[in-house]
Amino acid sequence: MMDVIEPREEFVGKRVISKQHDVDINEWESGVIRCSCTDDGGLMFLIEWDHLNWEERDWSRLDDYEQLYLECFVCLRKLHHNGKDKVALAFSPMKETNDMIVLLEYFHNKFRIFIDKDKITQVNNVHEITQVLDKNENKEIMDWINLQRTQKALLHYTHNLPGTRVLVYGSNTTMHWINGMVTGQD
Repeated sequence: MMDVIEPREEFVGKRVISKQHDVDINEWESGVIRCSCTDDGGLMFLIEWDHLNWEERDWSRLDDYEQLYLECFVCLRKLHHNGKDKVALAFSPMKETNDMIVLLEYFHNKFRIFIDKDKITQVNNVHEITQVLDKNENKEIMDWINLQRTQKALLHYTHNLPGTRVLVYGSNTTMHWINGMVTGQD
């Protein structure tokens, strides 16, 4: 079991939030990056937006957005002055701006707020997270933790993968997820 949560450098599988002018921060679009690549025009993403059917995803460039915020780490932060710590995802801006400000999104209610980076503490241990969970937060946060574990296994333990059944995201197919089996690796 992985008790340490390490930040991931790759884009795929991370959540993003798209800033929209004249729209309340809590109504900005959010989704998951399913594929990424670069070409002569720069960085491109295939984003599966939360409010749309997966079939409506489309390739877009970073420049297509006023600002995209990328999931960077998990933290604990009080939602209210007298409340207890809640688990939140911290998002960093992908375009050049003040790197001392991050966007927080709380797991339990998706409430979003901007905050100084030095006023939050990154959580690097699963035990720290599980100590503050409410019953209604548990599934969503544990799903996020399991995604981090899976990503780590795929990236760092490739010698153990042959024979493992996987679901592969089909970016150019009519099927959302395709069953597969790892037969080898380079």
